[in-house]
Amino acid sequence: LFTTGLIRMEERISGMSIIPEVIFIKTSVALNFNLTMAEGSNVSITLSYGDGSLQEAWLLPGDVTGYEILMNHLYSTPALYNIIYTATNLVGSITVTKGISVQNEIDLILDAPNISKYQDEFSWIFDCSNPSYSPTKASFIFDMGDEKIYTKINYTNGNVCPFLFKHSYSSDGFYQFTANIQNDINSQVFSQIIQVGTEINGPILSVAKYILYEKEVFQIDVFVEAGENIEFEIDFGDRITKRIVDIPSGQLISIDHYYESKGTYNISATFHNVFSYLTATVPGVLYVYENITGLEILGTPLHYEIGNTATVFWKVATGSHIVFT
Repeated sequence: LFTTGLIRMEERISGMSIIPEVIFIKTSVALNFNLTMAEGSNVSITLSYGDGSLQEAWLLPGDVTGYEILMNHLYSTPALYNIIYTATNLVGSITVTKGISVQNEIDLILDAPNISKYQDEFSWIFDCSNPSYSPTKASFIFDMGDEKIYTKINYTNGNVCPFLFKHSYSSDGFYQFTANIQNDINSQVFSQIIQVGTEINGPILSVAKYILYEKEVFQIDVFVEAGENIEFEIDFGDRITKRIVDIPSGQLISIDHYYESKGTYNISATFHNVFSYLTATVPGVLYVYENITGLEILGTPLHYEIGNTATVFWKVATGSHIVFT
């Protein structure tokens, strides 16, 4: 018994791919990719984007050689997705899967002070101006400027922002802090100078003499126990001030001054740096007396007999608080 009819010959499907090999895409930006097939015949194709959107399907009738088609799709939510490309004919079915990383662009704000007290824990907060920042990976590299570098690679602890970071500096000085944050879409670099220093401690003013005469030069001793980059200004009480930009700590310095006119004077000073502001005064009041001028001895009895009294007159043109001896 013989039967007659057509025998349908199907060509095996081969050479399927999704191009490019690695796909990263920014949220709400259309993804363009190519589907390829080297050969096949009478092929049914289905395509799933992995985000719950409708699956696409179409038919390639007849023989297929060197097939390639450009596709595009818009992902609105950052996440990891799988594109599934399936081709089927009577000979069999082949599926190719491509992972897609959809991420938001890094858009961070650095909230960090530019000063820190010596050995205090210093905190930075990295926040996002985009509240829906991607929960996918981001990498952080923090160079503290003191030879200490911290790294967090593929940080995926929920939403990346806000991100709190802390560090302590072990010595005073100025440090160049640099933060590099990046994901597969873009990167941002923050950089700023951080001043690390010590609070001012124990400023003291003192003088050796409290009774002076007009234009008599005297010294005020100044001592600061601790502190860095201290600006110092002293008020002598006679409408004259003196400013020193960088007064050293831990050593005694002396400042010369004199008063033009008699009177009583109080001396005070301010000490400040970026960490503190203090005042100090010389204990007590300084008394400045008028200079003695025009001293004369009046009277002419240069010789007189023993037992007789001689009267001598002293004359002073100017002066105050005079003691005669």
